[in-house]
Amino acid sequence: MDKGKKVSNVTKIIGVLLIVVGISLIVYSSLFVNKKSDNNSGNNNGGNSGNNQQDDGKLEQIEIGYSEMDLLTYLPAIERNVNNLELYDVFQSKKVDVKDIDMNILLSTIIIYSEYKNYDGCSAEDKTINGDCEFTISLSDLKEVFGIIYDREFEELNNLKGSCALRCTLNGDHYSCLNTGEGLIYGDYEFYFINNLESGKIVINDKAEKNDKYVYIYQKYAKVKRTDNSGDDAKLEDFKFNIYKYSDSDTLLVNDALNGKDYYEEDENAKGFKDKIIEKYSSKFTTFKHTFKADSNGNLLYESTEEVK
Repeated sequence: MDKGKKVSNVTKIIGVLLIVVGISLIVYSSLFVNKKSDNNSGNNNGGNSGNNQQDDGKLEQIEIGYSEMDLLTYLPAIERNVNNLELYDVFQSKKVDVKDIDMNILLSTIIIYSEYKNYDGCSAEDKTINGDCEFTISLSDLKEVFGIIYDREFEELNNLKGSCALRCTLNGDHYSCLNTGEGLIYGDYEFYFINNLESGKIVINDKAEKNDKYVYIYQKYAKVKRTDNSGDDAKLEDFKFNIYKYSDSDTLLVNDALNGKDYYEEDENAKGFKDKIIEKYSSKFTTFKHTFKADSNGNLLYESTEEVK
């Protein structure tokens, strides 16, 4: 074989080797990219483990029916206060997690609103009419009800206080309770301020959604608070009030103080007053999302409330 043919053959061999190496690199790169993409996809799914919508099924919209309204009944609150407690609800400027709420508030909310409590013959009608009542509630019953309402460990308290003048003391296996709440535990607190000219709240149901593990209920909220000094005997049309975004701050929903006379009804009807405010300002109300998590038995436990921005 002459020198020219030898060089030509070597060139062909090098060319073939380069082609093989090139194909190998292309295949390897393709496999590497696909693997990296798969890993990133897995990482993204893991990173969204706190995103309930991603991990727990597609959200579907549902009606706010009786069961959803029952869940809302137990939103923790100190509403009508004659116990020197700070008024409290979950419509706040920061996210509210049930694990951070004072146990006194959670237990008193259950005792006041739970259909499972034992009044020892003292009916809801007696409370509404007479305003005070002595009753007992079993510690084991309270613990059981707590476990199907709140996503948190139960804590036993020796004494507790709640809305109105609810006071309870632990006696062995039960709480002995006294309520001298002036008939307001079962009343419409939302516009209690119509009568006492203090403050109140307006809450409007918006929508509800659910997936495999969570139910989300959305509500629109505003706090209404009197701002004038015209005295406790003043009529509704005489006072001024502000509307606020949250229960725990003075962030205004409406910049200027409103005049009561612009929202006044001749019969001082609370519903008419509320309806006028809703008609004019509900589009500005703060939207909140309440999260309820399903446990292994299918109970929906209150977990948190946060503003939807």
